[in-house]
Amino acid sequence: MAEAIHDKDLGRQLHERSEAGVHWLDLEEFSPEGHDDILEILHAAADLGRARLPESAGREALIAQLDDLRNLE
Repeated sequence: MAEAIHDKDLGRQLHERSEAGVHWLDLEEFSPEGHDDILEILHAAADLGRARLPESAGREALIAQLDDLRNLE
């Protein structure tokens, strides 16, 4: 996800969180622009997953979870 963020500083922050094992986001911790960038990526996450995730036993369940992210505001 971090690679798809337009703001390089925000992408770095997200990458650092992921590397540290922090797998949750509080969107209020980010600037309004960062918040909007993150929501844009979350809304596109299922399509990214379909395009990039390899076939596996859990692939469809993960894509279904990603589809749920489209409802975030």
